[in-house]
Amino acid sequence: MEESSKSVGWVALMLALLVTYFGWGFMAADYFQHAEVNGERETGFWSNSIAQLPNAGSVISHAFQNRIWLVGLIVFAEIFVLVLWRILKKVEKELDRK
Repeated sequence: MEESSKSVGWVALMLALLVTYFGWGFMAADYFQHAEVNGERETGFWSNSIAQLPNAGSVISHAFQNRIWLVGLIVFAEIFVLVLWRILKKVEKELDRK
């Protein structure tokens, strides 16, 4: 029977995308709470993360000016995912040899 499992690379990519999305969601939420936003006022985390996409430049600028620690945390989390991927790739190769 053929094993149907996801590769380590696929899992790491999905984890990196998850970190990116949540990072964007938190930056968008902070921008929504502190910036003068005209138009529809979304309040939910999920809907706000989508509603702020047209304001991407302003959201990122706001994060770098006011929440540099948040940007640093997102970068740190992405680096952690990269390191985790490398470790798991080595473990996967070791398991394949046996």
